[in-house]
Amino acid sequence: RPPRSTLFPYTTLFRSERSFPCHTNILAARSPVFAAMFAHDMVESRKGQVDIPDVSGPTLESMLHWVYGATLPREAITPSLLAAADKYDLASLKARCEASLSRTVSLSTCLEMIILADQHSATRLKSAALAFIVRNLTTIVSDAGWQVQLSGHPHLMAQIIQSMASLPTSSHSSSSQPPTKKRRKERSEERRVGKECRSRW
Repeated sequence: RPPRSTLFPYTTLFRSERSFPCHTNILAARSPVFAAMFAHDMVESRKGQVDIPDVSGPTLESMLHWVYGATLPREAITPSLLAAADKYDLASLKARCEASLSRTVSLSTCLEMIILADQHSATRLKSAALAFIVRNLTTIVSDAGWQVQLSGHPHLMAQIIQSMASLPTSSHSSSSQPPTKKRRKERSEERRVGKECRSRW
């Protein structure tokens, strides 16, 4: 909790079960969204409090630690923190989240990450997730759950197919030889995935 001071106007961020006293000047200096709230005759400015119902207590606490200049541990960098950073236009925090989450993309998180990145215009994270998906597509589509996760995002399916299609092919003489059994299986899987994706658009 930041120390009380008479030098800066004071406000409180509310999240149902918790409250976070803050300096409005510091919030406004770091976030254009908070600056707009306090600069105009909005309810948040008049009441001296801001209700934040869609950010969890731990995520809000991490966000405020960053606003006040603290270094966040790796475990504090979560998808929900990236979403909060995007909502409140905390560009440096969003970049920090993208960098950290990009390094942890895995088979269990890649689809979640590409959807998250797409929703919050997180270009770096989206590129990392897309590259991971393309490299591991055969494994990913072996689990039927991938269709459920991407069913509401046909444009992401299209981007995955486009990335697959743009993969470079070998120009060496060996490329004229018949493809290996593994590669034939991968090509068959790619065609199947493409057909399923197109049928959902």
